[in-house]
Amino acid sequence: MRLFAEIVEKQTKTTGDKIALESVRELNVQLDRLTALMNYLLDVAKIQQGKLDIKKTFFNINSFVEGVVSVIQNISKERKIRFIKNKNEDREIYADFERMGQVLTNLISNAIKYSSEDKEIIVTSYDDKNNVVISVQDFGAGIPKSEQDLIFQRFYRANTAVESNVSGIGLGLYVAMQIVKAHNGKIWVKSVVNKGSNFYFSTPIKKAAKSAK
Repeated sequence: MRLFAEIVEKQTKTTGDKIALESVRELNVQLDRLTALMNYLLDVAKIQQGKLDIKKTFFNINSFVEGVVSVIQNISKERKIRFIKNKNEDREIYADFERMGQVLTNLISNAIKYSSEDKEIIVTSYDDKNNVVISVQDFGAGIPKSEQDLIFQRFYRANTAVESNVSGIGLGLYVAMQIVKAHNGKIWVKSVVNKGSNFYFSTPIKKAAKSAK
């Protein structure tokens, strides 16, 4: 489907038919959503079977976050995403690079969806005792306190998200939580309705692991 959609889009560009081109582009958007849904359902199935693949390596936390932010910033050029680096520039974590990228991408994408275009997104990395913490802060609709624990459940969507007519399937945060748990970390949120949300996730600092690598 993706291949044929791309072929049709290229052919449509040569005709100058703006209506047809817009239709093909919308088709690609829907294909992206379908692909995301399939990937989430596959991850949920793996989680339920205890077969979520985690392949850990050492990588620099600042370089990792900068890479994820850069990719999303290029796609969402109308939004300002500001990264406040970890003060320990050499800080490395021992984690699954792709899976942690999946978690961070989900949180930043949610922040973009649930906040207005004139508000920036702030991503921060810092050390907290024996953990590295990454936070994603937005200044959007916020989440009622009564729902802040529920949003990490499968298929649950906060009322503020439903009322804002923002598309979603309620699986992203559930999968993110399972990935973080597989790293012996934690994920949580602090939020105030109409003022915004700050999502956090942590992973333990392995001080001796690198020398045993």
